[in-house]
Amino acid sequence: MAGKSQEQTIQEELTCSICYELFRNPVMLECMHHFCKECIEKYWNGCPRIATCPQCRQKCPSRSFHPNFIVSNIAEKVRRSASEEHRRKTKMELQKVLQVYQRKREKLLEMKRRNEENKECLVKTSRKLKSEIQAAFQHLHQILREEEGRILMEMATEEEQYMFRLENASLQLIEEISELKKSMDQMQRRLDNSEISSGLQVESLPVRYVSGKQTNKQ
Repeated sequence: MAGKSQEQTIQEELTCSICYELFRNPVMLECMHHFCKECIEKYWNGCPRIATCPQCRQKCPSRSFHPNFIVSNIAEKVRRSASEEHRRKTKMELQKVLQVYQRKREKLLEMKRRNEENKECLVKTSRKLKSEIQAAFQHLHQILREEEGRILMEMATEEEQYMFRLENASLQLIEEISELKKSMDQMQRRLDNSEISSGLQVESLPVRYVSGKQTNKQ
């Protein structure tokens, strides 16, 4: 196992053995051990008899301690440094996630564009076929005119059904694009306003991959 880094060693030395966090208002006992002022007071209040050091168990009948401003200043500097590094890494991760959303939005927009093209192609093709069929059936007898009407009715029904499916697909794509836009706007506001919580877990941010079927021209 690799050895601890100097930064880890320093952080451990500046960690209270009661709350396991960096010192806040550190005080030194007679045994030279350091604790947060609030932590040692709560610990001693819980001692049934003579107060002791939580680390070495040396008795502290007077329950006295001395503030250590040097340790306090060092702990505060380490805390600020760790917090700034965490915010920097968090911002970088948020930017990566935002880029994923942007690429996904572009893909959805392209799918929507192709879907609109398919709709236009369907309308043009349908109109052309109707015109050709109507011109051809003008020269046929009444029995063929009845067949013409039946075929045109079937085509109209199929066109309506196909158009309905395309419209539903367009509405779904628009809804997904809107949801992505909301997420992107929210994330952008966080980036712009630097409202990044130190406890934010970027990995928990959902990145939804939308799978869509391209509409084939008929």
